[in-house]
Amino acid sequence: MPTVEILKSHPLAHLRDEVRSSNEKLGVIQAYKKGMTKGKLIELMMKHKARFHHIEMYVKPPPKPATAQEIKDSQMANFSPSESGPKDKPKAKAKAKPKAKAKAVKKITTPAGIKVDLEKAKKAGIKVKK
Repeated sequence: MPTVEILKSHPLAHLRDEVRSSNEKLGVIQAYKKGMTKGKLIELMMKHKARFHHIEMYVKPPPKPATAQEIKDSQMANFSPSESGPKDKPKAKAKAKPKAKAKAVKKITTPAGIKVDLEKAKKAGIKVKK
């Protein structure tokens, strides 16, 4: 059976949900109204203890760890320009280097009928006709 302390440990929204669900399952509690305060709602629930025997002490869930974005946002909210010191100029982005054009390769036909680069042929010692 729930006690007043157990019911007080729950947020008002949870208590309202419990009353609504019991109204759907077991019939309507006539004295329940939508805008009741927590104290009046607890009194009403104590009159109908049998419906709320399953309620246990509410334990507040632990807070979730802050994400990196939340930390950054909170730091930016506390930031003031006077504390930052001298301002650095923003760095210019490095321009992309133009690609080197490939040299025109002159191809020749060897006496065997194979097409070869002129430069490679000279290095290999192949006789070349111009």
